[in-house]
Amino acid sequence: MSADDDITRPIGLPHADTPAEGTQVPGLLDAAVAYAKELAAENIREVTRNSGPWIDRVLNQVNERPGAPWCAAALFEIFLRASRAVGVPNPLPKSSGALRMYTLADDKFKIGAGVMRMEPERMRPGLCFFEDHSGDPRDGVGKGHCGIVLGWTAWPAMDLVRCISGNVVPSDSHSREGTALAQQDRPFGKMFAFLDLSRS
Repeated sequence: MSADDDITRPIGLPHADTPAEGTQVPGLLDAAVAYAKELAAENIREVTRNSGPWIDRVLNQVNERPGAPWCAAALFEIFLRASRAVGVPNPLPKSSGALRMYTLADDKFKIGAGVMRMEPERMRPGLCFFEDHSGDPRDGVGKGHCGIVLGWTAWPAMDLVRCISGNVVPSDSHSREGTALAQQDRPFGKMFAFLDLSRS
C-alpha cells in the first residue's frame, strides 16, 4: 500500500458508518482529523532532542518541560483545538505520557484492541490509538505511544492503521522516539486500545 492510497474511509468493513452506541459529540472527530492533517502538512520537526517551538508549547500545555517525549502532548493539542472548534470541553486527559493518558481517560471512551478486531464497525477516523512498547528492547519498560486514526486496511486483515502522531520517524512505522509529527501506516498488532472521544 502506498502512502498515496486513500484509506481515510473504511474499506470493506460491515456497517462502517454506524457509530458505537451512546450519545455522540457531533463534529469532534472530524475537527480533530482536519487539524491533525493541517499539522502534518506543516512539517513539524524537532530542533534539538524532543524540543522545538511548537513542541515546547504543547509540552508546556501538559505541564511538561522541553526534552520530554511529546506524542501525548501533540494528541492533547489536536483534541484541545478540535473541542474548542465544536464548543465542548476537551475530553482527553492532560498528560505527557501516552500510557498514563489512556489510564486517566474515562472508561466510556475505551475500546480494547481485541474488541476492535471483533467489532470492526467501531473503527473510525478520529479515534485515538495507544501502543505499549514495554516489550520492545529498543524502548525499555513503561514506554508507550499514541496518535490519531485516519483510516485502516480492508477487513478481515485490518493489519495497518493509517494515523498521524508526534515524536516519530516517518519512515519507521514502529517508531515512538523520533523527530517529527507525521502520517504513517502503523501495525494494528502494536495497538492495545483506542479511545472514541465522541462518546459523551
